[in-house]
Amino acid sequence: MRKSVDTAADYLEAIPAASVAEQATKIVPLFYNDAEGMTALDYAAVVTIPDFHFHMAIAYAILRHNGVPLGKADYLGKPDTIALTSGPR
Repeated sequence: MRKSVDTAADYLEAIPAASVAEQATKIVPLFYNDAEGMTALDYAAVVTIPDFHFHMAIAYAILRHNGVPLGKADYLGKPDTIALTSGPR
């Protein structure tokens, strides 16, 4: 699974930002109604991202329910951090 995620991440990182910005304003049909559509950016924000998070949360819950030792850090992933200097703040 990690290899698949890494492959997908590499693929997405190879897409030029200008190409993404250009595609954001294109109209895409709604999957449940071909007679209506919305911009790709709105579709991602309103349909795709919430759908992904729903499925991710459900998969996480099912795995936890079945005894897989997952914690919050497994769900959130490792954030980019900045080393703090030791000393008074």
